[in-house]
Amino acid sequence: MKARIITFSILLVFALLLSACGSKTTPQPIATDAPVVALPTVESPATEIPAVAPTDAPTQAQTLAPTAMVITHLITPGEPIYKNDQKVTDCNTGERVRLGAATLIGQECDIWDEQKLERPAAAVNGPYAPALDITSAWMGTNQQWLFGKLMLYETDPAKLPADFSAAFEIDIDLDSRGEFLILASGIPSTTWTTDGVQVWQDTDGIVGGGKPHEPDTASGNGYESLLFDAGVAADPDLAWVRLNTSKGLAIEFAFKPSFVPTSQVFAWWGWTSAPALDPAKMEVVDLQQNAATWNLDNTCAWIFNAKPTNLQINICAFAYPTPIPTITPTFEAGSRCPAGQVWVEVLQQCRCAPPADFCASEGGLWNYSSCRCEWS
Repeated sequence: MKARIITFSILLVFALLLSACGSKTTPQPIATDAPVVALPTVESPATEIPAVAPTDAPTQAQTLAPTAMVITHLITPGEPIYKNDQKVTDCNTGERVRLGAATLIGQECDIWDEQKLERPAAAVNGPYAPALDITSAWMGTNQQWLFGKLMLYETDPAKLPADFSAAFEIDIDLDSRGEFLILASGIPSTTWTTDGVQVWQDTDGIVGGGKPHEPDTASGNGYESLLFDAGVAADPDLAWVRLNTSKGLAIEFAFKPSFVPTSQVFAWWGWTSAPALDPAKMEVVDLQQNAATWNLDNTCAWIFNAKPTNLQINICAFAYPTPIPTITPTFEAGSRCPAGQVWVEVLQQCRCAPPADFCASEGGLWNYSSCRCEWS
């Protein structure tokens, strides 16, 4: 009996081994009278996935910033030269404030219908903005460069508004419409720079609409072509700007004469504004409202390299000097002196002729210097 039990157990174990090798499923326990032996279980350690720490680092695509444009300047303006006959004076609102004038803007200084604007203030009668008050303007040349200057009432460059701009309009065909606008904003330095400088062109010739310098419904579209933007242009040296603090405070421009006639005859006038002038909204009187337009100043026009003419609508007041008539003396026949004079040999000069009696009455003498008779 004992031998049968052993034989049966061996066969049972062998059958179980064969079943385990031939099946991929987990073997199920089979009922048996044999004692069950519990085998120790070995737990496999859990695989830990390392956590990725959050980061603000940009991806590779984000780090590929566009390459900054490098502008190479070939020439820089030197010291300006201004012409004495190219000075324009402008209404000095600052002096009115200093002297306590009853009204901020002087009579005839601000005429909206002629785009003659004197508005360096935030509203009627103030507050006054001395940094926008042009007191005079100049133009000049050293043949290589043209120079423009706007003198301001303000003397401290630190007090220029953050949105300050200055500009010159250039009229190359003397039709009272600007063809080019040289505009500088955020003027940063007392050394020449192209930063903040733009040159705009009116290619369709309709700045000012139907009537330049007068409000009208045909307003035009301003300056629409940007030729130069802070050195980005076919000529990176076309236009420059700087602050000049040597005698008060001035905004100085330097620009090449490449866009003016070869004769260099053109009309010019200046602007200051805060906020900056919008080239697309020129002229101001066509595209802005009179009562709402403040914090700007402009000058009348002047002609460079030629005499002023009333054909220019916004020309500054001028008068040609009255010519002094040339008197041609007449000479008596056979005389070296004009009529009424005689040659005085002692003096070697022509002198006024004495009377017929040579002051003979009562011993008088003729004085050739005082032209009268004298008695001792």
